[in-house]
Amino acid sequence: MGASRRPLGIVSVAFGRVGAPEASARAAALGFDHVDCSYDAVAALSDAELAALQKEYPEYELAGIGTLY
Repeated sequence: MGASRRPLGIVSVAFGRVGAPEASARAAALGFDHVDCSYDAVAALSDAELAALQKEYPEYELAGIGTLY
């Protein structure tokens, strides 16, 4: 089976109720290009939490509320 030629992501619910920061960490550790989070999970992040995520995972960007790339 060959490698994907397109970015491959995962939905945060695959990791259970861990929140966007933990889901992002797990997705990155598993090699996913992005993680899709619920609107509520992303909207619940403080500015500091969002800044910390973007610093920790610079390859991820907030692409509209709900998806961390």
